[in-house]
Amino acid sequence: MASQRERQRLRALITADAVRLLAEGGVASADAARRMAAQRHGCVEQRNWPDVSEIAAGLAERQRLFSPDQPPHLDRLRRAALDAMSVLAAFEPRLAGDVGAGMANAYTGVTLWLYAETPEQVVFALLDRRIPWQESERRLTFGAGRREVRPVFRIGAGGVDFDLVVLRPGDHADPPRDPLSGRPQRGLSREELQAAVALDAQPRSPSDT
Repeated sequence: MASQRERQRLRALITADAVRLLAEGGVASADAARRMAAQRHGCVEQRNWPDVSEIAAGLAERQRLFSPDQPPHLDRLRRAALDAMSVLAAFEPRLAGDVGAGMANAYTGVTLWLYAETPEQVVFALLDRRIPWQESERRLTFGAGRREVRPVFRIGAGGVDFDLVVLRPGDHADPPRDPLSGRPQRGLSREELQAAVALDAQPRSPSDT
């Protein structure tokens, strides 16, 4: 059985490898990068995998150190998400996925959770605005490990891909869980996202860098 120090070392290696994969643009999501990194290091025990927040922190630090002048993908995607959330305000949108967690590269899309009694309500809203979509579905984990399918509408706007995941009103009280940690993923409301964008836009003093 691996010692605590060995598990911590493995977790750090997986985190670093996942950050590299994201930074180099080889994968589009933190979860995909995490799985590829874990496979590369022969780690099948998911409890030894890093949380998405650890990968987000590592990616932010790498970008700060090595690409300070690179166009901020995260800022662009978050502003696009704000625009979409305004259009879809009737569905109480929340920003989830990697952009909600604070990380992005050139291949990352935006995931919005929408709450509606029926998927058709979202369809009618897209039709009213003449927005084309592709329909699919996503299997999500809820409380007590329950797995259920929710419809997804994929749209494109301003060069950004959006996945609109349609949750049920009852999912407010039981939001999707992180598949590894089991913690609820509530996403960011539009107000919370506005505050985050405003904070990121503030000039930083030399002591912050």
